[in-house]
Amino acid sequence: AVIVKTKMMATNISRLTLLPLLHLLLLSPITSSKTWNAIKSTTAFIPSKNLLTTTTTSKHDDLHHHLVSSFQKHSTSSSLFSKPSYQDYANEGGIYKPFATYAWEKIQQNKQFLQLNTQNQNIPNELQFNSSPAKGGNAPEGTCVQISVQSLLPSPEKKSVMRMARFALLETLTPSSSSGDKMECVTNAIHVLNLVLFPNPNLVSLSLPILGIDLVTLPGGKHLVAIDFQPILPLSEQQQQQQQQQDEEETIKREILPSKYNMHQEALSKLHSQYCLCENTTLPWGGDIPPAAQRFFSPYAVWTRLSGDDGLNVLKNDVWDVFVDYLDLYIDLMKEVVVQQQNDDDDDEIKQQQNTAIQNGHTDYLNYRRANDPARPMLRSLYGEEWTERLIEGVLFPMLSFSNE
Repeated sequence: AVIVKTKMMATNISRLTLLPLLHLLLLSPITSSKTWNAIKSTTAFIPSKNLLTTTTTSKHDDLHHHLVSSFQKHSTSSSLFSKPSYQDYANEGGIYKPFATYAWEKIQQNKQFLQLNTQNQNIPNELQFNSSPAKGGNAPEGTCVQISVQSLLPSPEKKSVMRMARFALLETLTPSSSSGDKMECVTNAIHVLNLVLFPNPNLVSLSLPILGIDLVTLPGGKHLVAIDFQPILPLSEQQQQQQQQQDEEETIKREILPSKYNMHQEALSKLHSQYCLCENTTLPWGGDIPPAAQRFFSPYAVWTRLSGDDGLNVLKNDVWDVFVDYLDLYIDLMKEVVVQQQNDDDDDEIKQQQNTAIQNGHTDYLNYRRANDPARPMLRSLYGEEWTERLIEGVLFPMLSFSNE
């Protein structure tokens, strides 16, 4: 048994002294909830289902990684820290408002570590919000389709591991029957969340994936879900030949992260297997992906179509769990990149060659998304062509400058 006085832990134990103690506590089956609360408040831990990382960088990286590995080894699905649920955030708004709220709170909590400090600097005021009356004869009076857009950017004077985090949330709402001041969700209508976290393409020699999340609900109870760590480099000819020779299970092993982040790729693979490859999965593969888009889908993509009476319930439970786990893991990855970058000693010439390919990959991704945005016709119908093109071209998928980012 490990007995710790909670008050002493919260006030008097230094972080260095606490790390070995935490290792013991992780192995102890009787650690109390009060003790864990004290640990979290003392060490500023940010928990996720598969990884536990600290929000501070210290000289004691070996202890840090040992602690992370220990937590992964000994944690189970009944985690010491409970995962937030959809209902925890379902106070108001449309179907995907809880998703957007959770994601933005999580990113805001980590914005200093992710070096994202400037909000909405790239979004003109008139593009941050818009509203249009809902189209269709069956919509109750006052029903509208609203869109809100938010972004976080690094400070101009700093070179961040992140280029931008942003979301666009579209909701169909109607005046509340119980309170005229509030708007209620119209579930059998259009709802969309597009959330993207862009790594910095000028982060020399690191081919990091983009976190791309698209959640779409259409009239008639149809839902489309795409959540992925999206690679930006195309497969080489040799990799393409190898992939053609491998079966589906082996293809899953394709690396999408630099080797120094194997721990994160292993965690991602386990999440994908847990949610998509199990026998009783509620998230079956959604069908063929257009050839031009295949290079931007990883083997760990969650791509599914939902419908029927249970579709909305799956969204609020299983899709929510995937969303939280993938987002948390991506933030953990980027925080680790910050630490690793401080010790980067790669060859400059090799780094420059790799960086050119990475920048080209980001440009290809943005060009594809701009040219093939499936929301363009709907947005034009609701908000007009000029407003829509300014949003897509200048805010959602803007052109890049590779001078001094």
